[in-house]
Amino acid sequence: MAHDATKRRLQLGIELEKAREGANMTQQRVAAALGCTQSKINKIEIDTVVVSVQDLNDLLRLYAPSKAQEERIRLLAAQSMAGPSAGAAANREYLKLLALEREAVEVLAFYSERIPNLLQSEMYMLEQYQLTDQLYDVNSITESRLEREELFTIPRPPRYRVVFSVSSFYRMPGGRTARLAVDQIEHLLRMMDTYRKRLFVHVLPWEANLPYIPHDLTVLRFDDPTNDQLYHEYGEGEGRIYTGRKQVSAHIKYWEKAYAQALSVDDTRKFLRDLIEEARSW
Repeated sequence: MAHDATKRRLQLGIELEKAREGANMTQQRVAAALGCTQSKINKIEIDTVVVSVQDLNDLLRLYAPSKAQEERIRLLAAQSMAGPSAGAAANREYLKLLALEREAVEVLAFYSERIPNLLQSEMYMLEQYQLTDQLYDVNSITESRLEREELFTIPRPPRYRVVFSVSSFYRMPGGRTARLAVDQIEHLLRMMDTYRKRLFVHVLPWEANLPYIPHDLTVLRFDDPTNDQLYHEYGEGEGRIYTGRKQVSAHIKYWEKAYAQALSVDDTRKFLRDLIEEARSW
């Protein structure tokens, strides 16, 4: 419920105030360190505003709380946002994924019948929230999507390489519609152009010579390969991160087999443009 999210925002403010005091810092000192006004820090601590991902990361870096306290703060932050995580048990593994993405040098992803949050258009995302009766705060949802996209503009962004099955563009939230499909595909094409040196999108065509299509997967690769990790999402937001070398390596091989059969980035652009024309006749 939206009311639950508001309560979490209040609790988040209290926890952030405790963390600041634990670091022996005044609001004025924090504001000076972050280059903002003292009133902004005060609002974060006493008001029911949604704290942006960037502000939260900056505050935690400055306060350096214990691991348990940081985890509690991040959980409250996730629960305070509009949408499925508001007032609910947030997926801790997903929160870890968001942090790990920013440290990775490369992300390998595969999606069979959906578009991931990072690459969703605003219309696609809002339709999902609407269908789950979680459309409480459009502004917060929109801001969350834009913050998610910041992954491509951080100082050392990962190479994000994603393979989509064709069916990802036919199965839209609520059923196939021309309006939603065109909007989503056009949004993806814009992202491909904007982040062409960081985002590489490939479509796996119907004709792919594979024994089966892998389930959705995300592999996070680091400078040290022994730190590579695998994220699996199951059903309604539940997920898990795996670190075992054997399991991670096996899923990298799954991804590479799909990638070998996928269209090039340029051919994918042509495919998506043609699909826009097809979708307009649906």
